[in-house]
Amino acid sequence: MISSTEVVFLMPCSFTNEDFLNFVHPDSHISHLLAMHGFLVDYLLGQFCVAPGDSPKFTGRRSMIMIWARNLANSLPPGYRKFMKWALEFCENMETLDGRYLLSP
Repeated sequence: MISSTEVVFLMPCSFTNEDFLNFVHPDSHISHLLAMHGFLVDYLLGQFCVAPGDSPKFTGRRSMIMIWARNLANSLPPGYRKFMKWALEFCENMETLDGRYLLSP
């Protein structure tokens, strides 16, 4: 049985071209929030689920995710910005802390 969390990650895989275009449309703020949180969770889990030898070779991945998150937060209408609070705090931690401490309270 697939959990609701898995559905969120797998759902875009089943999109038609039209569904995907609607999902990435500039006015689809909720979709952008879901995607950004997905990128951050993927980055976090990758630290534990991917063997060091299989890690992505692109060294700018972390910086790119932080830039995307901050740009998204700045482009959202004011009513949606509160939903980026965790993402922005996570990016701040990624930028300033050693990655081993991201899960520490």
